[in-house]
Amino acid sequence: ASLNIFKINFKLFLSLFKNYFNNIKYNNFLLFIYKTVYCCITDSKEHHAEPNTMKITDKAQDLENFVQAILSEKIMVGDVIKQSELCDILGISLSPLRELLVLLEELNLVQVKPRSGYKIIYPDVDFMRENMQFRIMIEKNAVESFLNEVTDSWIENQIEIQKEALSILQNTDDLEAHNSKIIEIDQAFHREIVKALKNKAISKAHEYAQIKLRIARRVHRRFPPVKTNKNALEQHIDLLETMKSRDASSVISALDVHFASSIHNTLVG
Repeated sequence: ASLNIFKINFKLFLSLFKNYFNNIKYNNFLLFIYKTVYCCITDSKEHHAEPNTMKITDKAQDLENFVQAILSEKIMVGDVIKQSELCDILGISLSPLRELLVLLEELNLVQVKPRSGYKIIYPDVDFMRENMQFRIMIEKNAVESFLNEVTDSWIENQIEIQKEALSILQNTDDLEAHNSKIIEIDQAFHREIVKALKNKAISKAHEYAQIKLRIARRVHRRFPPVKTNKNALEQHIDLLETMKSRDASSVISALDVHFASSIHNTLVG
């Protein structure tokens, strides 16, 4: 089992570099992959350190607070902001903020502006495309491992979760609250596929890509329209039904349909 996981993870590694060389004229994909994986490995090492050497800062919570500050527009993308202002907004002291800024810089969410502060990166088309490409490659390469271990009961439970969310969507007036719930369902669903690789660095990289796409979607439009969320939930249900066959090529085809729609929604709106 461990050998199979290694082969799949190595296959993913090769896929990432193949994609870079196919797109070298269009983006700095190699740098993007290096920075993402580097910060994930670093984060993983800190997470598994001995108790007396672990960082006091809860970087995961600080990162989530930063994301929420952008989503609520307490922090505006494109702005240059001083460390003292970030401390006030995030409610943390300078020491944990500096640790967080190292992570944010590695994730290309902030850029140092000497003597000015930190510029909050505006998620442009390249930003969205590169993160979406990265997420797609990870999930498609995780399918085979996932199908080998997923249970029928998990699939059926997920179908019920998606159908319930779809039913509520069609009968709710509080679209903002329901959209937050759909985001949780979507992220948990895709996260479970990636977990099958049993590689914490890859899972963390996938999580960071999801976070960055979440910021990009919010910046470029307030909330997904009802039709967008409806299509996403229906595609999840179709994907889950396809998973029952345990046929990897069919599941990847269903994923391609879902990702094509997601790319359109992210880049076009």
